[in-house]
Amino acid sequence: MTLARAALPHLRRQGGGHLIQLSSVGGQAAFPFVSVYNATKWAMEGFYEALGQEVAGLGIHTTLVEPGGFRTDANTRSVDAAHELPAYARARAELPRSFATPIGDPARLAAAVLAAADADRPPRRLLLGSDAYRAVHASLTARLDEVVAQRDTAPRTDSH
Repeated sequence: MTLARAALPHLRRQGGGHLIQLSSVGGQAAFPFVSVYNATKWAMEGFYEALGQEVAGLGIHTTLVEPGGFRTDANTRSVDAAHELPAYARARAELPRSFATPIGDPARLAAAVLAAADADRPPRRLLLGSDAYRAVHASLTARLDEVVAQRDTAPRTDSH
């Protein structure tokens, strides 16, 4: 967020540009044992969602890159040590397979980001990896189902 805010005066002066931020599938789909990691990515998602609306009329594009599991050391660095406690065995068993065996190729990720950077109409969000697509789709579907289930109860607090 600090880098984006620092770049904005320059992008405004030049009449446009493109801010690209690396986020994660964890910005839209939460997973056990990485709650702090998820919180930071969800914060970035909210920041860029609002920022994109603020700067769209200035010719400034924003893209959040949301990769799934890639063959890097991120999975080991981000996992909370609590996952080793016996009490968490059930949650551990439900972790996506891509946590244990990432399928993404970092070189292909870089190529996809560069392609988005060169696009005339870059995506606001760039899901990378079939595991990212499946996880975000499932998460958003479940969240939307929860919202729809409250269609009739939500207005109860409206003043008439």
